[in-house]
Amino acid sequence: MREREEYCPKLLQSLLHLCQTQHCTYPALAQRTLVADWKVATSWHKDSTIYHVRGSSGSLLSAKTPLDPLASSSDIQATEQHVLESLYPLSPAIDLQEVNVYQEKNHLGFKDGFPYPHPHTVYLTEPCSTKAKFLPDQLRAKMIMVAFGGAVAKAKILFGEDVRTLPRPVVVQSVGTDGQLFHFMVLQLNTLDFTSNDGIKNLVWMDGDQALYETVAAKAQIKRKVVVVPAGVAGFKPQTFVKFWAMYLNGAV
Repeated sequence: MREREEYCPKLLQSLLHLCQTQHCTYPALAQRTLVADWKVATSWHKDSTIYHVRGSSGSLLSAKTPLDPLASSSDIQATEQHVLESLYPLSPAIDLQEVNVYQEKNHLGFKDGFPYPHPHTVYLTEPCSTKAKFLPDQLRAKMIMVAFGGAVAKAKILFGEDVRTLPRPVVVQSVGTDGQLFHFMVLQLNTLDFTSNDGIKNLVWMDGDQALYETVAAKAQIKRKVVVVPAGVAGFKPQTFVKFWAMYLNGAV
């Protein structure tokens, strides 16, 4: 199990390093930096509940310039007609930890004057341990939560603590992996007006369960003198890395 815990972050680091080697081909990539053990703190109110996102949240690719919105102004306005499904009688906070917070904070973990102030992509790994193992849906939920927290924090920094409908959307990407399956997400924050379920909505695009390879084994599995599963990584799927590269490259071309 220890090998799996180490393999997952090392694989992600190797893929990011491979992307970083293309700075000469795409000079705009030099306008970014990777922040390890990224810490964010923000909060928002919905009904009578205050939601907080705090603490270490994976690694963050941060940039000098923000990502462009994916949805146009007309697409954003069209979300007004969308009716959100009700969770009643369940609370939206049913699985969230309840804590006592005595001071609301809003920051992206950067000092004033940091030259790469715009969140670009959050990279999260599944814990890969027996006690804390995530299911794919749980990892995707964490991707949305952390990216949303980063977008909210940035929106408040840009437009003020009391902003509701944003003058300009804030876009944050996220990539999550358990070392084999990859999940790709883009979040576009359009509003912080949560007084009702009417009005414009925020948008999320998710492409999940994308395998980077078919199998990985410490030693070959042989049945009737035939290698059923070869040793090491087998069945590489390049289309998954193409998506990883496209997310990293977004905004640089």
